[in-house]
Amino acid sequence: MARAQMEMGGKNPTIVLADADLDLAATLVARAGFGLTGQACTATSRVIVEKPVAAQFIEKLTVKARALKVGNGLVPGVEMGPAVNEQELEGNFGYIKVAQKEGARLVCGGERLSDGELAHGWFMTPAVLTDVKPAHRIAREEVFGPVIAVIGVENFDEAISVANGLDVGLSASIVTRDMRKAMLYSERIEAGVVKINQISTGLALQAPFGGVKKSSTDSFKEQGAGAIDFYSRIKTVYLDYSV
Repeated sequence: MARAQMEMGGKNPTIVLADADLDLAATLVARAGFGLTGQACTATSRVIVEKPVAAQFIEKLTVKARALKVGNGLVPGVEMGPAVNEQELEGNFGYIKVAQKEGARLVCGGERLSDGELAHGWFMTPAVLTDVKPAHRIAREEVFGPVIAVIGVENFDEAISVANGLDVGLSASIVTRDMRKAMLYSERIEAGVVKINQISTGLALQAPFGGVKKSSTDSFKEQGAGAIDFYSRIKTVYLDYSV
């Protein structure tokens, strides 16, 4: 009967609506998907974008990806470091190959970097995959690397349906100028952390953190008041003062 508190990862979506500031959207996705080399439980790994702006968004994201400086994370100016080990690096490449076999198109990155000092670590260029379908493995399984899958949808409702179509729900974000849709999104999205016009990564330490579905035990939250509740036991005392 021991209490358990678990965070078990996710496949975090960022929805980009047609009314979004696409420069902002590309910046947020690049930071959330490639920051920490994608090795964050809340990293963006799926971008669900409305088709009328998909081509523009992909172009802007690709520019961001190609401009990232990869190298030793302790060196000033470096924006993306290595994979934690060789197995993780090869896993990233493996997912890219599977995605391509299933019909996705690699438009940027996904290459090993090994020149000079980079030969002493597990470095790669950040990857962007397009023409991804919700059924593809790259759209359903956590890669935990700098690999972003872009999925085109017709409208807001389909975007929500695709985002919620997995059995995990840790973090999710949306980029839009339409606050009505943003509020609907916050109600309908199946995730424990919901971001609006912000990156999917990054958390306020005083706020509760945790996912839904298979991203969590769905019992106690980490951080904030929920974390204190986990370590507390409630005792109810009845006292009659009339005695």
